Amino acid sequence: TLGVAYADAGGLVDAERWLRGAVAARPGDVEARFQLAEVLRKAGKTDEAIDSLKEAFALAPTRVDLGVGLARAYEAAGRDAEAGEVYETMLKGDDIPDLAEKISIDVRTRAGRYFARIGKKDRAGSQGAAILKVEPDSATGHFLAGEGLLDAGKAVDARQEMQRAFDRDPDPQFADGLGRAQEQIFKDANDTAARDEALRAYLAASAKGSKPCGRI
Repeated sequence: TLGVAYADAGGLVDAERWLRGAVAARPGDVEARFQLAEVLRKAGKTDEAIDSLKEAFALAPTRVDLGVGLARAYEAAGRDAEAGEVYETMLKGDDIPDLAEKISIDVRTRAGRYFARIGKKDRAGSQGAAILKVEPDSATGHFLAGEGLLDAGKAVDARQEMQRAFDRDPDPQFADGLGRAQEQIFKDANDTAARDEALRAYLAASAKGSKPCGRI
């Protein structure tokens, strides 16, 4: 309690000291490890924060907030392989209907965007399809479905999904996806209108700080 109070007040040194004491006294206290990880992250101690989150997730592997937090911390640190291992752990049983239904949309959203970013487009597409079954209006679901379609060579269908995603949320990753779909249509059919649309989408992505993946 003292550790959290100090953290809320900005006293990270004292917060870390008290939270480390709590973890030492109660090694099985998941919340203490989670709070310690937050303090370490704010203090710029990334590797130690990850270790604390990893220990917390090992104690409570069904807690979505811990798993997603750990995976995102790995991603932020450029440790994509380890992030992937966490996402795969949380997606375990995805091919078994009864278990797949229990996987949260938050997990699918984060994992799907991770798969899209590292180039596993088919895996991203499967997460998009699962999201849309539960949330038909999900921008991320449409984006991920588009990634799967683009990977399967269905650029026109992919463009429709990417457009639906971008219309709902002008996220730079979605803008980049729309640009790639338009670019592929241009390459397949020499459609100059699609080329122009691709350029506009890439410009939208760049304006929001994303580095476009297309080649136009």
